[in-house]
Amino acid sequence: MAINFPDSPSNGTSHTASGVTWTYDGTTWKAEGSTATYVLPTAAANVLGGVKVGTNLSINGSGVLSASGGGATISNNADNRVITGGTGTNLNAESSLQYDGNALSFSDDKRIDFGSNLRMQMYTDGSINYIKSATDGGGAFPISIHSGNSEVINIDDGHTQIKTGIKDKDGDLGTAGQVLSSTGTQVNWIDSPSGSGLQSRATGDATSSALANNTAGNLTIVAAKTYSLLKIQTSHAAWVTLYTDTTSRTNDAVRTETTDPLPGSGIIAEVITSDGATQPITPGTIGWNNEGTPTTNAYVKVVNKSGSTADVTVTLHFVALEA
Repeated sequence: MAINFPDSPSNGTSHTASGVTWTYDGTTWKAEGSTATYVLPTAAANVLGGVKVGTNLSINGSGVLSASGGGATISNNADNRVITGGTGTNLNAESSLQYDGNALSFSDDKRIDFGSNLRMQMYTDGSINYIKSATDGGGAFPISIHSGNSEVINIDDGHTQIKTGIKDKDGDLGTAGQVLSSTGTQVNWIDSPSGSGLQSRATGDATSSALANNTAGNLTIVAAKTYSLLKIQTSHAAWVTLYTDTTSRTNDAVRTETTDPLPGSGIIAEVITSDGATQPITPGTIGWNNEGTPTTNAYVKVVNKSGSTADVTVTLHFVALEA
């Protein structure tokens, strides 16, 4: 509170304000003493006042405040360890629970438990990572995985429900009717056979390059383990023979085109075509691979009959009968 001193005081003039008497000495006003009792207010965040020292606090004659006693001790402490409670002022530093400012780390077999009755646990034993749901007497509590506000996977009593599309190796969701097929290392959406299990018609081809006229070349065409042969097509005039295996093809190498093959010789079909011709196989015949471990290979001998050296391509039209 401001003090309103008299204007133009004389030396020795006195003035009393708020219980304090002031005397003018010709230059300044000096306080002579208090005529009333003054109590310091209790100090607070926004109020200056008196401070009373208590247990573990002391103040010396120079007004220096000191604290003593009441310290805590930390057992097993080291860098990044998380401090937990102990007994009294003794705290524990957990070696199996650490935080380095970026990641919270747990040692093997140390769990994160969720819920008052441990409804879910997450941990690793060093070789297997676990997310486990406890049982409630009637089965395990469900685990629900969400993306945003939408549930995408629900696991309930050992059954998994996927509530969204599944993308294949190319990031495709597939189209209606397609099936998810393994490539051996990944999965891929492919067209499904019709509901009856029947296969669509397919083709397979191979080329004997720079084949001289009236010279034979050996080809391998990818078809099926067992198939129904519908047509044989050539790019140039040719004599084409289709075999069950390479041994049969080797054994037939010296036979002329005017000599019929013997039954059981491993020959499935043979045709003589003109340039760019397609020869229907009527009635249709069954082709198959006769190797010890059946493959989808179909073995072909082609003799160039075009009259000049050419790249002769042979195409098989078939329907697969065996997976």
